[in-house]
Amino acid sequence: MENAPVITVVAYNIPPQEAERYRQWVEESYYRISLSTPWVQGNDRYKIVNESPDYPKAFYLQHYPNMDGLNTWEASPERAAIRKDQTVWHREVIWSGIYEMVKGFSNSLVASKDEQTSLVDDASILHIEAFNITSENAEKYNTWFSDWGQKVYIPILMKLPGIKAINCYRWTGRSREPEIKDPKYPRYVSLMYFESYRAYEIYKEGPELVALRESIKWTFPGGLDYRWNIQYQLVKSWRK
Repeated sequence: MENAPVITVVAYNIPPQEAERYRQWVEESYYRISLSTPWVQGNDRYKIVNESPDYPKAFYLQHYPNMDGLNTWEASPERAAIRKDQTVWHREVIWSGIYEMVKGFSNSLVASKDEQTSLVDDASILHIEAFNITSENAEKYNTWFSDWGQKVYIPILMKLPGIKAINCYRWTGRSREPEIKDPKYPRYVSLMYFESYRAYEIYKEGPELVALRESIKWTFPGGLDYRWNIQYQLVKSWRK
C-alpha cells in the first residue's frame, strides 16, 4: 500500500473563550499555509451532531496523497511554524492519529476511477466507526474483509440512498501530537459519508446493517472491541 492515501484524525476540546479566535487562526493561517504546499490535499472541519462527554466537540481531517507526502509535510518549515503557533492555545488534544487507507468506496463520479482518494465532497454527515481486534484474530479479520467485507457487504451498503462514500483505514502506529485523554487508537477506522442525517438513520435502522453485524458475529463470536461510534456534521471543507 505504498501509494495509499493517508489522513490525520485530529479531535480536541478548546475553552469557549478561545474557540472563535482559534477557528480564525486555523482557517486563515493553518489551512492557507498547508494547502499552499504540494503535500496537503485538503482539510475538513466537523462539529459533533449530538454532544457526548465521551467524544470531542471538534473533529478535523487532513488529507495526504500517501505516507511520503505526510512525512514531507511533517518535516517542512511550514509545519514547524504551525506547530510553534499552536503552543499558545489551550487545546485538550484527544485524538491525533495517522491512518492509511485500506480500501475506499465511493458513489462520486470523480472518485469512480481506479485511483483511490480520501477526499469526499457533498456529504454533510460523517459517521465514524472504529474498533480493535485481538492480535490472534488479525489475520482472520483481514481475510474476512477481503472475501466478504469489501466484496459483499460494503457494496450492498453503498446502494442505500444517501451514502456518498465508505473509506476504510488502518492505524499506522503513529500519532502527530502527544495525546492527553485517549492515547490508545483503534486499529481500524471506517469513515462513512452521508448526504444527510436522515440517510444515516436509514442505514442505522436497515436490514443491511443487521446482516453485516450478523456476519461479523458469526466470524468473531467474541465480538469486536468498538472504540469510536459517533456522528459529526461537516462545517466546511478546504481543497486546493
